[in-house]
Amino acid sequence: MSKQPLRGSTSRKDEKGDKCANCSKSVGEKEMGIQCEICSAWFHSKCVDISAEVYSFMEKNKNVHWYCDSCNKGVACVIEEVSKLKLRQDLMDQSLKEIRSEIVELKIGIMKMDTKKETAIEVKLLDVVEKKLEHKVESKVDESMDIERRKYNLVVQGIKEEEGTDDEKIIDELMSSLHCAPRNVEEINRIGRKAEGRIRPVRIVMR
Repeated sequence: MSKQPLRGSTSRKDEKGDKCANCSKSVGEKEMGIQCEICSAWFHSKCVDISAEVYSFMEKNKNVHWYCDSCNKGVACVIEEVSKLKLRQDLMDQSLKEIRSEIVELKIGIMKMDTKKETAIEVKLLDVVEKKLEHKVESKVDESMDIERRKYNLVVQGIKEEEGTDDEKIIDELMSSLHCAPRNVEEINRIGRKAEGRIRPVRIVMR
């Protein structure tokens, strides 16, 4: 038999003061002694009605638990409470698992909502930018076309603006003197509003 002093063991090391909790006599090295797993007290096997056969079985099977009568009364209650605590712990673990799962789902939902919002904002911004760019491009094109058209315009100053003045005839004569065919003239008009004492310049739009 092993001589290691294990709690709940039938094996022991002879130590001064190890006495049987029932008979108060020393539990010797060669005697069949057993120790309570809870209070650690030692007992003679015969003092707790353990036969040699049962003692031998317990000695060979170290996973067998043994408690003295005093401790055994409370073991059932302790085991029951431990079982209840374990059940509560299991339920709590399950609840925590479900809560964590819900939190993950909420986070994913929030991320999706944020993504949708960001996408919607980006679409709106892109639409605004696109419209602004389109307007700017159209303005630039119109400006460029206007510059291109005005490039061929002529402005003549000093042609008197009197009643009966024929601007087209005067311009035809001017164009002829410049050896420019009148058919190249697309439009002739005065620039600005008519005002007394003010001679408006004549604009000649060439083809």
